[in-house]
Amino acid sequence: MNVIILGISSDIGLALALHWARAGYNIYGTYRTLSAKLGAAAAASSSFKSLYRCDLLDQQSIENCVNQLQREGVSWDIVVICPGTMEPIGRFDVCDIDQWSAGIMVNLTAPIRFLHQCLGFRAKGLCSVIFFAGGGSNSAPVNVSSYTIAKVALIKATEILDAEFDDIKFSIIGPGWVRTKIHEETLRAKHVNSVSLDETKRRLHSNDFNTLKNVLACCDWILASPKSIVGGRNFSSVHDNWAEGALNQKLASDVDMFKLRRLRN
Repeated sequence: MNVIILGISSDIGLALALHWARAGYNIYGTYRTLSAKLGAAAAASSSFKSLYRCDLLDQQSIENCVNQLQREGVSWDIVVICPGTMEPIGRFDVCDIDQWSAGIMVNLTAPIRFLHQCLGFRAKGLCSVIFFAGGGSNSAPVNVSSYTIAKVALIKATEILDAEFDDIKFSIIGPGWVRTKIHEETLRAKHVNSVSLDETKRRLHSNDFNTLKNVLACCDWILASPKSIVGGRNFSSVHDNWAEGALNQKLASDVDMFKLRRLRN
């Protein structure tokens, strides 16, 4: 299995890379900044095949990265899209509109651009693409409009792309509150909502987080499940009983389950 992880330098991305490297998968990853932790992990495992610098705010950087993958003859079975940022944080009118647009790019349009350019060298047979969602599909979080809008759009993109490709299984996972670097954005924000700040501090203080182990297991379940069951759907690794067979029966009988729909229409 050849796996491309966009954002392997993220906490979830690196955890997935290490997890699947132990399973014998060939790991190819992109980073914006090569951390010492990522460098050490790549040096310690022969399953880490290549790392590529990719700045999602630079279209040429994305193109260069994809060209390198093609030159190395990578035929991928799995692509995982990990990058995410909540910045800029604040009510829409106090956000710098260029930073707001950059958030949309990092969370939505640049990963989609990267994926679009990778489609031509996917492996034969059924391939898999996994995205990561954020909050907001069932509510209206304040002060994180760029992040929320992009992530909700990504949920719909998952459904649409899954319908367009018979040979690719697209799924998206809401990891819930996981202890990652993204919470540092809330702590340093000038215009963060006090409720969000208090909740972030509370979780950090009490270590009240979903585990990376649970997120990895959810990813494994999606890879092992049929496209008819998990394709085009948004799963919560925390709240959905995805490890139980009863959920599969419900998903098989309800084509609208875990997809964006109007409520009570």
